Amino acid sequence: MKMQRKYLGFTLLELLATMSMVVILLSVAVPSMRNFINRNGVLADQRALLTDISSGRAKAIESNSFVSICGRGASDYTCNGSDNWSNGWIVFVDDGSGSGATASNGLIEGDEQIVRIKQYDGNNSFEVLAGINVTSFGFDQRGYMNSALTDEQLTILICDPSGNVKFSRAVFVELTGRGKASVDLNSDGVHEDLAGVDLSC
Repeated sequence: MKMQRKYLGFTLLELLATMSMVVILLSVAVPSMRNFINRNGVLADQRALLTDISSGRAKAIESNSFVSICGRGASDYTCNGSDNWSNGWIVFVDDGSGSGATASNGLIEGDEQIVRIKQYDGNNSFEVLAGINVTSFGFDQRGYMNSALTDEQLTILICDPSGNVKFSRAVFVELTGRGKASVDLNSDGVHEDLAGVDLSC
């Protein structure tokens, strides 16, 4: 008497149903994961900038000298002279040390000490927003902000490559020199600037 073999496996119909479910799940999961990565990337960059602003302010008070922060240029020891800091930034003691150097001018000159170099290789953009072209700012010996804007706080806008305003964040530098993260005051999913207007990338 012949014994019938049982073949284990998927039928074509079962395989097609499984593949359809996988495609549906991926179409939902992949954009969500991308959004999660973009949002967290901007948050990490915001925290890094806040940390370096705090470090620069602390260094100014500790060393009793001017400390400046500027956008990083082509090398680790030059400022880019722009309000676009997407290449990173440099924190340095801006005390005018070295031949021909001038204190508190927002330029690395002579033997001025480098406190921190942030070489940024990510895809997010950083822009200093102001009514005039502010390429650097710093702190005086008391930790107060020192910049071309003498009576205004500064805003540094951080945007992800897609320009999605829901992922945008800002760092505000108060006149006291303290850095502050933007918040979503009206809970509409978009952070606001100092005037309460939604951030725009």
